[in-house]
This record gives sequence, C-alpha cells and structure tokens, in this order.
Amino acid sequence: MKNLLQDNLEGNVTFKKIFVTYYARIVYFAFQIIGDREEAEDIAQDTFVNFWNQKENVSQHEVAIKNYLYLTAKNLCLNQIRHNNIVKDYQAKNQFSIFDDTDIVNAIVSSEISSRIYQAIETLPAQCREVTRMAYIQGLKNQEIADNLQISINSVRVHKQRAIHLLRDKLSKKDLLLMIIFEKKLNSF
Repeated sequence: MKNLLQDNLEGNVTFKKIFVTYYARIVYFAFQIIGDREEAEDIAQDTFVNFWNQKENVSQHEVAIKNYLYLTAKNLCLNQIRHNNIVKDYQAKNQFSIFDDTDIVNAIVSSEISSRIYQAIETLPAQCREVTRMAYIQGLKNQEIADNLQISINSVRVHKQRAIHLLRDKLSKKDLLLMIIFEKKLNSF
C-alpha cells in the first residue's frame, strides 16, 4: 500500500497531489448526489478541509485516504440534502431523497470511470479532443459542433470516429463496457 502523505523523495505524493488526483472525482461524486454544481464544489472543498484537519487520524494508505474522502463527501452531501429540505420545507411533503449504499457505490464507480475517460480524452489530438468534448461533455449535436468549429459535419463525424478508435486503444480492457457506453453516447449526438 502507498503512503500518500510521505515525502516525494520516497516516490509518494503530497496533500497537493491527493487534492489534484481526487478533487474532480469528489466534485462529480457530490454532483451526482446533490445535483447542483456549485454545491458539489463546496462539498468537495469541505471534504478536503476535513481531510486536512483529520490527516493525523486517517491511515496514510491510498485506499484509506480515498475511502475517507468519499465517505466524508457522502456525509456532507446527505447533510446538505437535509438542510435543503428543511429550507424548502420538503420534509412536510416527504420529498426527501434517500440514497442507499447501492446508489453511493454506483456514484463512486461512475465518478472513477468518468475520471478515466476525461484523462483519456485529454490525450487526443487537439481537433479530435475538441470535437469529443463538445459531443460528450457539452452534449452538442454534430451540426452544432460543425457550426461552432466552422468545419463540415463530415469532419465532425470523422473526428468522433477517430476519438472512439483512439480511446479504445488508450482505455484498458476492463474499461471495455465503459467504452461501449461512451461510444453509444457520443454517437447519439
């Protein structure tokens, strides 16, 4: 197991590396539960503040740190949901959203998979990467992408197909199902 807070001299990473590695994942995880980007970012920041304040009490192994971050984010999300429900008087209407352990595990897995996809997208050639971002992340249709980039719709299609081909090579075999889902989503726009 890695000790993530040891010196870089030992080949391990610092708090900054932990933050860089997990911040986007925690934001995405919180967003899946909360449904609000700004609240998700606040929760992610609070998660890292809590980790920093409790770092002496958390095992310094990578898995323990990851578990601490996700568990803290989950609890902060649930607290935020409770708070939002009180403020909006949802308790009286029984609109309170309950997330069970399966929902939480699915949100963690989805967050980790999305992180791998985004990292792989960043390695694509510039034009291909831009088309992929616009299609997959922004949800634009081929014609909208063509108009924004001032290229033909056929070029958009070629870039999307090239992205799928390159991403298949970049993602591991265990991500094959992920690639199939990504390909379906990319081609649906």
